[in-house]
Amino acid sequence: PTEIQTAIECNRLWGFGYLDGIKSAQKASAALGTAVHKQMERWFLYRVLPDPEAVEGQIAEKGLHHWPAPGDVDLVEHQMVFYLGGFWFKGIQDVGFGEAGRRVVGDHKSTSDFKWALSAEALRKNPQATIYLAGEMLRSGAKEGELRWVYYRTKKPYKALRVVEDDGKGSPVVLTQSDV
Repeated sequence: PTEIQTAIECNRLWGFGYLDGIKSAQKASAALGTAVHKQMERWFLYRVLPDPEAVEGQIAEKGLHHWPAPGDVDLVEHQMVFYLGGFWFKGIQDVGFGEAGRRVVGDHKSTSDFKWALSAEALRKNPQATIYLAGEMLRSGAKEGELRWVYYRTKKPYKALRVVEDDGKGSPVVLTQSDV
């Protein structure tokens, strides 16, 4: 999914990275995002609360209320590989949970400003989101699924934002099999 998104955004960047093997150095902002992600992973896997002494822990803590308890999450950093529509897809899904008929696929995103957060409409069309949800629906046999993208602001004051439908009720972004 990341490769597809990169190709959509910039063919040259995709070519350098995926054809020529030229990778750019990780930026400090990306390293912080990875550290926030690790804090959330530890919470889900080992029930270790984010470290209040570390910046990444302070950031991650702001998003805890957007997620179920660790025991209710059954997939964390799940390697997915599936075949659909004549193509093989692979990736690492951050979070998965829910009932057999309706699965939730979640992702942790860090950003300096919420203006970069996807809208519910954009999330519905996002290659990463729809591919991850399609894979989870195939794996579980679910008829519908929810996309739960949580953005963690890395600038003070630290906050977290969950992408929801703009219906005035804060409804989740839900797709059915025909949508993916």
